Amino acid sequence: MYLEPSKVVGVARILYICNIAALMKAFALTNFIELVLWLMFLFVPNLRRSFVAAFSVRSVQLIFLFWAWVAIACFWGDALFLERLDEVASWRKLLLVPMAIALFDCRRLRTLVYGVFVAAATVFLLVSYGIHFELLNLGPLEAREVLENHSTQGSVFAVAGLVCAVAVWVLVQARKFKAAVLVCILGLAFWLNIVLIGSGRTPLIALVMFACAAPFILLCRTRALVVVGLVVLLFATVISSPLGDTARSRVSQAYLEYSSAKLVTGEQSSSVGMRVQMWIITSEVIKTSAILGSGSGSFSNRFAEKAANYGDWIAKKSDDPHNQYLLLWAEHGLIGLGLFLMAIGSVLFKGVLMRSHLDDSISEREVATLILVVAYFLVSSLANGHFGSFVEGRICWIVIAFILAILPGNEYQLGSK
Repeated sequence: MYLEPSKVVGVARILYICNIAALMKAFALTNFIELVLWLMFLFVPNLRRSFVAAFSVRSVQLIFLFWAWVAIACFWGDALFLERLDEVASWRKLLLVPMAIALFDCRRLRTLVYGVFVAAATVFLLVSYGIHFELLNLGPLEAREVLENHSTQGSVFAVAGLVCAVAVWVLVQARKFKAAVLVCILGLAFWLNIVLIGSGRTPLIALVMFACAAPFILLCRTRALVVVGLVVLLFATVISSPLGDTARSRVSQAYLEYSSAKLVTGEQSSSVGMRVQMWIITSEVIKTSAILGSGSGSFSNRFAEKAANYGDWIAKKSDDPHNQYLLLWAEHGLIGLGLFLMAIGSVLFKGVLMRSHLDDSISEREVATLILVVAYFLVSSLANGHFGSFVEGRICWIVIAFILAILPGNEYQLGSK
């Protein structure tokens, strides 16, 4: 099926791209845009057909099978009915997957999405540096949390820096060296913000993964080793200098908090310590119903019950134990967790398997870069709930959709790549 160009399809693409920028901060606007997109895909025939056609892909089927299980899990547990529906509705971001597959099978359009994402992130980057260097005064807004929180900001800036790295390679191939230098400076600005200003620790993982893996994706092995060496030297110099005090303190603090996690009580503050405590309590929740889970929306109730057995710990209440896999297991059971991992695993497996069959080197590198982004979110979800969150969750699933839109051998045809 070929999606004929039309004004309504163009409007849908514009709305989707606007949603990329809005999701970083304007949450109400994001919800409104997505509502309009749902209505368009529901009532416009060619959009509706392309949406349905995306379900010919096995990975899309698995993604929505996972969401169906989340809905089925509403039938047990003790949460209020509206709380159960809210949990199901929180995964509405999955609808962005077939939408993206339908709208962005063309590289030119995906490039526009990447550009808008970097442009929107650049605005927040400038605000962050402006606050940090006291050029801006925006009241309670801190340089490390210009976006939703420090983890969100670090993740967005890390991905934006990676997109800049790929753009530099493309510009160099096109012999646009001046533009490549400017984009390179912007990418470094994103990554240095994580080291110098950000307070999150998982974005440092992204920084290491992206800085070490991206050169091997974009360059031959010899040049990649040189680039990685230069990047490591640059960041080692920064971290070992007074400018790197923030990054060094975050790493050492994480180790100290982890080693003393069970000792943190009362009003004490310990980000890692609280996480460890929540993981221990969540494991107790899992033991009560490992196969089916506590039911959609009921995790917080079960958590509070188990937390009562650890009276002096700081982890008392939680609807998110800061571990995506433990949360899915506790709330939706081993079945839900298994479907989630199968869905994402099928995308990554297909991406790795089919990457070498792409027609050109740019598409091959694009898929490899998108796989790297998903890999980061899978790793960081060991200490966060990225795939279910508002900002990072949407980024994750859009990236997954783009992988599927690029790969050959799909039963749908929405246009030429």
